[in-house]
Amino acid sequence: MNSFSRKYRKLKNNPKLFFKDMWNKQIRKIKQHSPVKYTGKFQYTIVSAVYNVEKYLNDYFKSIVNQSLDFKKHIHIICVDDGSTDHSAQIIKQWQKKYPNNISYYYKENGGQASARNLGLDYVKTEWVTFIDPDDFIHVDYFKIIDDEIGKDENIVLIATELATYHESNESYSYKNGHLSYNYASNTLVPVNNLNNHIHLSVCASMFNNNLIKKYNLFFDEKIKPCFEDGNFISDYLLYSRTNNIKFLPDCYYFYRSRADMSSTTNQQWDQEGKYIDVFKYGYIPMFKKYKKHWGYVPTNIQFTFLFYAIQYFKKFLDQKEKLKNVIDDKKIKIFNKHMNQCFEYIDETTIMKFHLLGCNFFTKKDF
Repeated sequence: MNSFSRKYRKLKNNPKLFFKDMWNKQIRKIKQHSPVKYTGKFQYTIVSAVYNVEKYLNDYFKSIVNQSLDFKKHIHIICVDDGSTDHSAQIIKQWQKKYPNNISYYYKENGGQASARNLGLDYVKTEWVTFIDPDDFIHVDYFKIIDDEIGKDENIVLIATELATYHESNESYSYKNGHLSYNYASNTLVPVNNLNNHIHLSVCASMFNNNLIKKYNLFFDEKIKPCFEDGNFISDYLLYSRTNNIKFLPDCYYFYRSRADMSSTTNQQWDQEGKYIDVFKYGYIPMFKKYKKHWGYVPTNIQFTFLFYAIQYFKKFLDQKEKLKNVIDDKKIKIFNKHMNQCFEYIDETTIMKFHLLGCNFFTKKDF
């Protein structure tokens, strides 16, 4: 289907979405060619783990270089090539040649996203750091909005930006339709020690204070695969930020690319053994123990974090238990069930009844 046919079908099926996408696209084009560049107050580093993303890198770089916050003055990109076998390295070096003071390139043998991000963190010198994935892109005012907000409150240690989805298959966008969109109903400042049901799970759509990361020697656990690397890093970060604040920023969009070929880690995670063993052993269970040790209790937001993932297991396998046997054997299924029960020992019944995400209702909760 050609581009015209896709656009016509979108106009016919959802005219409101068609015109909104068209408007946002034109705004981005206008701002990308605008000579106006803003000078901000802070310096930022982007650490990106790169693995075979050659066809996405130009979109990634364009969205950063064309930021309304002056790229040359405020933003540094660290690309860590995790053993790519395509032309990712050549494309990065082409952009590095244009901006030698703003783009760094490092190569390592393939070891996974966590190890690549950890290597990149070693080279971060700025006060603020984020982890934009190289197959995604950001709104043209992304860094300007963040810079303005950080300057308003010295106790902010985490900026949580809003996720939008770019559907590669039909070149359309989805806004404010995510499961965590309630966090962005308004420009919200929330104390870390009272987050309640406010959870944030993406390090890509986050801005972290690097001083805190260095102080507590925080890193991405390379044993947690194929998911929850982000959630675990954020939970560790918040563990040591109890007296600080999180700012949830609506309309400061991070565009997650939903790949047409369904080749992302998100799409493939359910077929990997680590999803059922390692994620529990090195992720969820240690997370609960850390909060119990340091805070004396497990706060609601951490319980919600686990339930957000737990409901996905329940919904996927509750009525299709035979599917699980296609991924792990009976012995490992017993370990998986043991770990799941161990996690629920940290979950309050009142929290389960409050949990409302991913279509969770009473009939699902009774199976918890």
